Amino acid sequence: MLQTRNECEVLLRDMLLGEQRWVYDFGLVESFRPGLAFLGRVLELAGQHILIGMFPRPLPPASAESVASEFLASHKPHRKVTRKLLQEPDWVIELTDSWRVEVEDLDDHPLPRVFNAAGHDLVLVRDRFVFEPEARDEVRQRLGQHPRFFLSGDRGHLETEGGKIVGRFELQERALIMETDSIEHAEEMEALLQGWAVPGWKRARRDKRSPEKLLQKGKARPASLPPLPPEALEALRAMKLDLMQRWLDEEVPALDGSTPREAARTPELRERLRVLVDDIEFRESALPSEQQSDIDWLRAELGLTRAPAH
Repeated sequence: MLQTRNECEVLLRDMLLGEQRWVYDFGLVESFRPGLAFLGRVLELAGQHILIGMFPRPLPPASAESVASEFLASHKPHRKVTRKLLQEPDWVIELTDSWRVEVEDLDDHPLPRVFNAAGHDLVLVRDRFVFEPEARDEVRQRLGQHPRFFLSGDRGHLETEGGKIVGRFELQERALIMETDSIEHAEEMEALLQGWAVPGWKRARRDKRSPEKLLQKGKARPASLPPLPPEALEALRAMKLDLMQRWLDEEVPALDGSTPREAARTPELRERLRVLVDDIEFRESALPSEQQSDIDWLRAELGLTRAPAH
């Protein structure tokens, strides 16, 4: 998708034929994201184009480019790819199967193992400790007297003995909400709270969010979960920056085994590299705004300029 024109039309580019057309589809306009690729059929009716069928899952730029390139490479040596041939049942089935395999590969592709500053597996843990309403002042007093807890108003943080912040908390009317960035730190916080002779005191719930859930593409954060704490956001940004910096000098199969730096200096690989960088930017745009990373530095490092999205 390239751009929208009004409340009902979106500009699409055919990745197989190179044609562009304005398509009338209110649902696409509502979910419009430049760079998103669809597999579907467009019908021309009374001078207007409408979408009459679509695979249920779109693909990000690099994945869609891979499907289109392989399909064209397998057919162009034998026959010119035309609009009429793309309507042939065998070609439709082949293209649909390739698209489905790419979607399944994206779903199965695991994220690298991610660690917090202490070397623990990064897991955002949110514990809810409850107590009777009349015990709130006592809980506040205990937090204020503990050497590891630092309370300001109804919020505060937990520090290690070395002074590093490893968790944050909020005191509510009848609950204490604790958040930290690993199971180990959560267990450490819970151990500091054990044995409190407070009416009704107990841990009522524990929510855990792994990096896979935090970086889930295109899905909104559940309304019941609060924004990530600052230390978690810092860990995520540091992790993504480290991955991108290492990626610059790693051999990439999509670049015929060349590194991104090498591909940037190779004319026949430079366009493929641009698609991969567009793909990184596209995935970032699917995250909540506070989790997104600016990748202009990556383009500058590779000497790439921004190009229109597919």
